[in-house]
Amino acid sequence: MPDSAPLENSPAPGWKCDFHIHTTEDPCDPVPHTAVELVERAAALGFGAVSITLHGAQTPLPQAQARAEALGVCLIPGIEFRFGGKDIIGMNLEAADAARIRSVEDLRAAKKDYGDRLFIVAPHPFYVLAGSMNHRFYLWRDLFDAVEITRIHTWGLSRNGPAIREAKRFGLPVVANSDTHALRHFGKHYSVVEGEGLATPASVFAAIRRGAVRTVCPPLTPWLFAWEMADMIIGQPLRRSEASRQAKTELDRR
Repeated sequence: MPDSAPLENSPAPGWKCDFHIHTTEDPCDPVPHTAVELVERAAALGFGAVSITLHGAQTPLPQAQARAEALGVCLIPGIEFRFGGKDIIGMNLEAADAARIRSVEDLRAAKKDYGDRLFIVAPHPFYVLAGSMNHRFYLWRDLFDAVEITRIHTWGLSRNGPAIREAKRFGLPVVANSDTHALRHFGKHYSVVEGEGLATPASVFAAIRRGAVRTVCPPLTPWLFAWEMADMIIGQPLRRSEASRQAKTELDRR
C-alpha cells in the first residue's frame, strides 16, 4: 500500500491533525519555533487538533494553550517518552502523572487508570534511527491505540510500509504525523480525522479508534529526503552539542 493511501473506513473531510511535534520548549532537541508559533501556523493551515510531544517532558504550555483556544485549535497535551532508547508517544496525560512514568510498566499502569482518555501512538516504529522500536513493537503492541507513518520517506526508500502492514495485522489504525523539528516540516504530512465542529481529545481519539481516519503522507523528493536524513544524522547532533555547550557556558558565568 502506498504510504499516502487512505486507509479502510476513510471518513469524509474532518479535522486535520498532527500528533508528533517538537518546539523550542523541548528539553532535548534545539528547535527554532515556539509552541505559540506552532499553534498559529496550525490555525493558519486549518488544523483542528495538534499535539506538542516534547522529548521526555510534558511541560505546561499555558500561552500556547490560550492561543490555541482563541484560534479554535485543540491542543492536546503530549509527550514523547523514551524507554531503553525507544520512543513512545502518549497524549492527554496530566503533567504530574506524565512525570511519574519512568518505564513501560508505568505507562501500562497509566493506561489502565486513564482508560480511553489516554491515547498512545507507536512513532516511526520500523525505522533504523531516532528511537525506533522495531522488534519491541511486538512486545509493547498491547499499549498502542495507533501506529504512525512519518514524513521521512521517498520513492523506493521507506519504512512506513512495515508500519502499515503490521498495524493492519493487529487491527490498529494508522495516523500520519510530521515529527516536526522545524516549521518547514509542518503541514504536509498529517491525518484527517472524522468529525465536525470543534475537536476535543475525546472526539478525536474515539474517531481514530473506530478507524475514521485517513492519512496524507506524500513522499519527499529524493533531494529533500537526502537533506532530511543528513540533517537527522549530522545536523541534529551538532545542534544538540552546541546547545549543551552554550548551556554549560551560561552556567559557568553565573
